[in-house]
Amino acid sequence: MRKKMSYHLSDDELAYISQYVNGELDASDKAAFEQRLATDSIWQQKVLEVKALLIGVREASLADSMEKWQNEITVNSPAKTGMPVRPFDRRWWVAAASAAAIVLLGIGWIWFSNPSDERLYTLYFVPDTGLPVAMSSLDTSRYLFYDGMVSYKEENYIDALAKWASIEQSTDTLQYFSGLAHMGLGQMAPAIEQLLPVSSDRRSAFYKEANWYLALCYLRQGNRKVAGSLLKRIDDDEQAQSLMRKLE
Repeated sequence: MRKKMSYHLSDDELAYISQYVNGELDASDKAAFEQRLATDSIWQQKVLEVKALLIGVREASLADSMEKWQNEITVNSPAKTGMPVRPFDRRWWVAAASAAAIVLLGIGWIWFSNPSDERLYTLYFVPDTGLPVAMSSLDTSRYLFYDGMVSYKEENYIDALAKWASIEQSTDTLQYFSGLAHMGLGQMAPAIEQLLPVSSDRRSAFYKEANWYLALCYLRQGNRKVAGSLLKRIDDDEQAQSLMRKLE
């Protein structure tokens, strides 16, 4: 097992890297920064760590805000007797919040009387939040994957795909998140190409998720029949059941 690279991240370095990540360096400083990034493996690890730290701060803040909002809703709208309160789930929360906003605007009937493929896709598509970013690997391909994951979490899908394209060995994890990145860009055809092998492999840890997102890709393309057949593979999932009912 390889040991984690030992280094110290000073306060000045943290501030400097944060300026780069936030796009606050001028052209000359940015060029110098990226020159060092291309040649200094220790610096690469420090930059990756700061990126992950900044993402973690944003995600923690968002999760806290969403949890507070959900608690307020729970207090003001008690669950019916015998109906357990579901634990917080990001995909369901976003879908429920979107539906609630539409109803409040008085146009909910437009979405649910005869929902179009595009509207259903918009209602149900919430990107996978991604994997935690590991800092200990010195392996080039693993570094590229996690560096790409940082870009993915920042919703910089073009950058993520560019980094992942440099990885020679393909895995179900890489294919799955590459497919999700293409979906984030609205590119359904390459997303389908990446997700298909994962959706067919029951041994994959992403089997259910790949079938869910693949079904959404076909729905976006207007192919309800294929979308429905994919959803049947995961018909024990409540969200898949909900979408299948709308496709009938």
